[in-house]
Amino acid sequence: MGLVAEDQIRLAAAVGATGFIIASGANVPDADRPAAKEAFAQFCRWFAGEAKRHDIVVMLEPFDRSFTKKYLYGSSEECVELVDSLQPEVDNLGIELDMAHVPLMRESFEHAIKVCAPYLKRVHLGNCVMKDPANPWYGDKHPPMGIDGGEIDVPELAGILESLLSVGYLSTENRGALVLEMQPFPGRTPEETVDDSLRRLTQAWELINA
Repeated sequence: MGLVAEDQIRLAAAVGATGFIIASGANVPDADRPAAKEAFAQFCRWFAGEAKRHDIVVMLEPFDRSFTKKYLYGSSEECVELVDSLQPEVDNLGIELDMAHVPLMRESFEHAIKVCAPYLKRVHLGNCVMKDPANPWYGDKHPPMGIDGGEIDVPELAGILESLLSVGYLSTENRGALVLEMQPFPGRTPEETVDDSLRRLTQAWELINA
């Protein structure tokens, strides 16, 4: 279906990748959405089939449809409906949920996690800025958690963790992947930012266990 996509699968297989994240691309006018969604569904069917030959799980990442990225698939419900519609033929397509995108999709963390739970394969922890257009981090630029004007800090992390526990993504039996995805704090090194993020994550766990 596409030489570039085929080449990317070959590269992923060559390095031993077990997962491959995809996005739906740019949104289109409402009149064109049915055709665009059908075309993307056909692509997912083909791409997941090719990836399965290499034991690779494909993960669709939801993005906002109307804020900054404006992708074709932007709500949790739409993404899950797509994955579900390809079952049982396509059994290696799931969801990678980026928490930095959830506020931009105008959804609560609890809602997005609950909706995506049946197909949730990976979770990214990050942040976004959406209240101040003048903020240099405005939109989907992956600022660090806890930055001034951001949407995600320790209280929000605690709620996210609780929701992930409630749907079974995290448990003593299932250690679901949590990936930190963000840029460094201004004036700090990447290592300092990672240390800061891990401290906030520890504080969030402490709130849950208090």
